[in-house]
Amino acid sequence: MPSQQLTEIVEKPEEASEETLLVMRPLEDLLDRLGIGVGPIEAIRIGEGNSNPTFRLVREGGTVVLRRPPRPPFQAGAHDVLREAKIQQALAGSGIPVPRILHVCVDESLLGVPFYLMEFIDGQVLTTELPSSLNSPSGRQELVTQLVRTLADVHAVDWRGCGLSSFDRGETALARRVMRWARVWSETRSRDIADVNTARELLLSRIPPSTPRTLVHGDYRLGNVMVAPHSPVRIRAVLDWEVATIDDPLLDIGWLLACHPEPGDEDGTLTSLASGLIGPGLPTRNDVVELYQDATQRELPDLNWYIAFAYWRGAVGLESIYRQTVAGNGESTQFTRGLETGIPALAAHAMEYISKC
Repeated sequence: MPSQQLTEIVEKPEEASEETLLVMRPLEDLLDRLGIGVGPIEAIRIGEGNSNPTFRLVREGGTVVLRRPPRPPFQAGAHDVLREAKIQQALAGSGIPVPRILHVCVDESLLGVPFYLMEFIDGQVLTTELPSSLNSPSGRQELVTQLVRTLADVHAVDWRGCGLSSFDRGETALARRVMRWARVWSETRSRDIADVNTARELLLSRIPPSTPRTLVHGDYRLGNVMVAPHSPVRIRAVLDWEVATIDDPLLDIGWLLACHPEPGDEDGTLTSLASGLIGPGLPTRNDVVELYQDATQRELPDLNWYIAFAYWRGAVGLESIYRQTVAGNGESTQFTRGLETGIPALAAHAMEYISKC
């Protein structure tokens, strides 16, 4: 699992600066009350994302994972770790592999934000590289198969029985989703991309008929699952439930397809986040569709709309990162540098698929 040693830690809450993500003394007191280990905490940053910073907290006799929002301010409704924890608690015992929630802290006096603690699971989050045990035609085939089957299991969850009815708005709301992302584009764009605007209008004019609602993860892709470190291939945990809801399940499969790499895909786009999959034996996007249909027995007559929406949503979402990078406020990496051409390419893919509807 990718990690980096955290250096932004202070001992006393009153000494915390705006750069502080963890404050050790109150965390040690909390772990003491919960009976999780003893002594000083070593904090290790987990993952490369910044949506909700995640840390492994290690002390003698105990290891847990802490997940919190980034430093405020941020958009209302974003980075909702309490929502994420509630969904994972509801899914305990459902058969969906999720980390067990150990404690939810709404007391913002500890870190300045709410946060939660969950069990540490030994596994790997895969993005640009595969471990040697999976770096083979059969390994790629089995990994993608398990990824798709787990998504099918998510969509089969009895969400009412799990206690997730409060996440149900009573209807699929595809038009509302398009308009929400259109507002994001108007607020964050740094340039004009004609295909983004045209695709928005076509998406709105070609909304497909409603599909029976299921639990929807909202960001289901390779980088948001944890894979067992050894053979056989197993999905040990589905992570990052921040935007999960009850809605149209084809939103998830459209997003998974847009994030699924094939040889020749552009750098700096969604597929770059799973580029380690590319190699002999990798199932194609068409194979992914067949795997999902076999697992769900679901017809997918309007799938092109969902794929178009996924590419368009990706273009809109990545534009904010591009804008920050251009302004000098974001990290310059191969991925962010590729966004200059990668985002228009995503918008062009959206146009390609919406034209088939």
